Amino acid sequence: MKKIIAAAAISAALMTGCAQTNAAADGAPAGNAPELAGRTFVWQDAPKSQTMPTIAFAADGRVSGTSGCNRLVGGFTLEGKRIDLSKLGMTRMMCDPDSMKAETAFMGVLANARFATETEKGLILWNEKGESLATLVAK
Repeated sequence: MKKIIAAAAISAALMTGCAQTNAAADGAPAGNAPELAGRTFVWQDAPKSQTMPTIAFAADGRVSGTSGCNRLVGGFTLEGKRIDLSKLGMTRMMCDPDSMKAETAFMGVLANARFATETEKGLILWNEKGESLATLVAK
């Protein structure tokens, strides 16, 4: 009985080791690294607002768009699937409550995005834990 338990423990340890070596070295979620330069994306599943949140990526590492209420500008870096959108600024206008809710949600998505992948559904932004934050559709 002890031999069977020991064999099962060794087998489980080996399987765990195999699973870890099959994971991406940078912890990125599965999927294709996106090509962002020169493209604009819309968050179609955003909370209701007067203007749909959008983000446009320029080849020089700049971004622009709208948060659902205010204009946003800033920079981004993309290394493989790892994305940094931490250098964003925006205007400070007040809008209707629905648009302000959409803005808060979209800016939260962008602030927490650490990875980006692209599928046939669009650009998927992920947090550090590998949880999907939002899917943006090419415009």
